[in-house]
Amino acid sequence: DISKIETGKLELEAAPFDLNETLSGVSTMVATEAERKKLDLFFVTAPDVPTLLVGDTLHLGQVLLNLANNAVKFTEVGSIVLRAWVEERQSDSVTLGFSVTDTGIGVSKEVQSGLFEPFVQADGSTTRKYGGSGLGLVISRRIVELMGGSIALESEPGKGSTFSFTAAFGLQPVEAPRPPVPKTATNVLLISSSRETRQILPETLAAWSMTVHCATSASAAESEIDRILTGGAQRIDVLLFDCKVQGTNCVDAARKMRDSGKLGPAATVFMLHSQHHEDLRSRAEDMDRCGFVAKPVHVQALANVILETACRQDVEAAAPAERAAPSMNQLRPALAGARILLVEDNEINQEVSQAVLKRAGLLVETANNGREAVDTVTAAPTRFDAVLMDVQMPEMDGLQATRAIREIPGLAELPIIAMTAHAFAEQRRDCLEAGMDDHIPKPVEAARLVAALNKWIKPRDRSSDDRSPAARAPDGDVNVLPDNLPGIDVADALDRLDVTREFFGILLGKFHHKHHGVGAEIAEAFARDDLRRVQEIAHLLKGMAGNLSAHELSAAAERVETAAREEDGEHLPELLRHLQTALVPVLESASRIAGDS
Repeated sequence: DISKIETGKLELEAAPFDLNETLSGVSTMVATEAERKKLDLFFVTAPDVPTLLVGDTLHLGQVLLNLANNAVKFTEVGSIVLRAWVEERQSDSVTLGFSVTDTGIGVSKEVQSGLFEPFVQADGSTTRKYGGSGLGLVISRRIVELMGGSIALESEPGKGSTFSFTAAFGLQPVEAPRPPVPKTATNVLLISSSRETRQILPETLAAWSMTVHCATSASAAESEIDRILTGGAQRIDVLLFDCKVQGTNCVDAARKMRDSGKLGPAATVFMLHSQHHEDLRSRAEDMDRCGFVAKPVHVQALANVILETACRQDVEAAAPAERAAPSMNQLRPALAGARILLVEDNEINQEVSQAVLKRAGLLVETANNGREAVDTVTAAPTRFDAVLMDVQMPEMDGLQATRAIREIPGLAELPIIAMTAHAFAEQRRDCLEAGMDDHIPKPVEAARLVAALNKWIKPRDRSSDDRSPAARAPDGDVNVLPDNLPGIDVADALDRLDVTREFFGILLGKFHHKHHGVGAEIAEAFARDDLRRVQEIAHLLKGMAGNLSAHELSAAAERVETAAREEDGEHLPELLRHLQTALVPVLESASRIAGDS
């Protein structure tokens, strides 16, 4: 490169590229060393920066990588921040500004001007301690100049450095999609022991109209929550937990704050974690409304996922009439009689989903696991108009089943929609990568389920299709369903499922008849030290309770499931006692409705 520069033969290409991919490549290259030195690393792209550009991504990445590597090399404590912003924009081109700021050793005024000359470093001791030839900044300066920009340095010994440059690019004809905009202000509570993190994230996320409140520890966060809510905020949308917090188990602390009830039922937890924190994913695998954001922190991606979460909470907080806008009565007429394969291992969930689908005018067949689903579709590849696929199932899970179905000739376009309690970006990405088309969360919400089918099912002539038999109610008499039942939020269940009171009463009766002994069963499994069975029962109970809107029972079952999976013998007995306490009123209510009390 230096030879080409000296002879004037370094040429830049003009090709379409995605700025996010360029920044991601730089992030990958410098992340390991930054983590080894325990440095915080941030990539901050302003909201108005266009990311679909035309230019030389290789040489842009070379400049950014050189500056970022230098920043990590000359910084022992603190943070590195790479920023991008718009300097000037025309109809078909844009000039962007970039900077890399560190908290490292800094550079004196006397030697700053010479740093962009060949073979120059701050002084001889720098070369001996850190190595390098001093050519990186020379090459970077010439590349920047060829891109129509200039490079500069601001620094002070002992107080860090900021290298900044500008560069001009063409714009691609299409623009990258913008993040959603929530209806209400977005409140974020950040828990981090890092001063730099508490300074940078509130400042940068404010550009996306977020208010970020900060706490240095989990205990400090509890009083901060009270202060936020008494200060006029109606809710906390996101709890952002930096797993760098010393001496804190992030998952347990987040569960405790959620269980306190102060965060509100819709609050979402995101864990900021490093590569060596991957075990947190398994610890929080079944924790509802919990997602993960890997470091280095790309603020634009973090903002997108927070805004998406806030928009979802807006929908959930809306009035029942508004939430039911895409109701089952609005199934497109051309889709009436469409045949759905429902893949679900939980009997109560099957009953609920079948009721919603059949009331919407759809024909439903069921499979109890992924293996049955693959066999059913293989036997009749053209029979189904869509598949609703649970993800976590025995024998073969939903991801494996989807991959197998996609290998069947002619089924590349069959709509497969995931149904799972994991509703965050990473889980959706896993589903899409397996070949699924969409993702809807559990517990089942009738409006959202039918809206997804409206989107994906293709109209066709179904006049010659076999009709499935009408839905048959479970056997047994059911008493009149009252407005209030201990342990069960009847109004929430009726609104969410859009089913009749009679049908919900039947579900409660079935729950009592088939699962009245579940408390004794899970206690017996624990006495045998069969934690795998404890986990299985708790998972089943969590799903059933969620669909019945037995919120306290569902949360208690989730905690037992997690503790059993982690073989947490210290806390499991107490969690099982809480589970039994939450189970009693639900079973009594179900017994009352079934007429067995």
